Amino acid sequence: MPVRNGRSATWPEQRPFSRLRPSSPCQGWRARQWQRAGVLVVYVPVLKGKAGEFYALSHTTPAVRQHIRPVMELVPDDQVRDLMETFCDRAMNYVPNHMVLTVDCGALPRGRVLDGDVGGPVARVSESLGFRDRPMCPVFRPYDGPDVLSEVAHAAADHGQGACLRVSVAGNAAEAVPDERQVRALLTSVRLEPEEIDLLLDAGPVTGSSRNALTAHVLEALKALPGRPWRSVCLASGAFPVNLTGFPRSTATRVVREDARLWLDIAERWSGTPLDYGDFGVTHPRIPPRSRGTPHPNMRYTT
Repeated sequence: MPVRNGRSATWPEQRPFSRLRPSSPCQGWRARQWQRAGVLVVYVPVLKGKAGEFYALSHTTPAVRQHIRPVMELVPDDQVRDLMETFCDRAMNYVPNHMVLTVDCGALPRGRVLDGDVGGPVARVSESLGFRDRPMCPVFRPYDGPDVLSEVAHAAADHGQGACLRVSVAGNAAEAVPDERQVRALLTSVRLEPEEIDLLLDAGPVTGSSRNALTAHVLEALKALPGRPWRSVCLASGAFPVNLTGFPRSTATRVVREDARLWLDIAERWSGTPLDYGDFGVTHPRIPPRSRGTPHPNMRYTT
């Protein structure tokens, strides 16, 4: 996987791994077994909700759109209201028609957006996207409060696209995997059945030195999760570096797709619900603190 750091690179479409060549790192025994059973591995890019990511979505081909389920994270900003309106405008202008956008407001401050407003970020984004005729699937987490879960329930009811339960299975996760009682309470709070919910397992950053330990940790988390007939189950991780310090400029540097290797390691050992593949595109999985510097304009993966 070359990473380009300079002005000569382009960003080709990220294709679902089930459509890659047989030599793809995600075409192992288990993936081939799923394909023989008619199971299609969907690609779930978890993207920061910025202009470049929306622009990339707008340039996917119809064939690719059939096999992706994008998740857009709203990145914190000083002007939260302006941020959300800009996000919704970009969704209206760039998201292809009939594509359902899974929207994650989890990094934004809780509570009302402005004094006098009713509801927090999930409610405001849901309302704004509804006005723009853009369907959304709201993200919620096991430890969200009653106010957030209520907004998720209303957003899911208004848009009719279900919801996405995002569970951290990272090696350094501070929160435990939800147990049976917690899952039952969550489903009651969002007023949805498991068949209406996409389960997104967020394994966070992965490196060559951490992959083996993370594989074991994720497998334990998968076994610990209460069984439910979820609409889909996705394992997402990210191997893109925090920054490009040490990478030569204006050239392609070959690095290993540890995120793909992690997915394959787990898919080969997991006998439960087939796993969709997720990654974080060309950004580090965790939202970094705001920087005063100017980022490199052309950080790219090739396929």
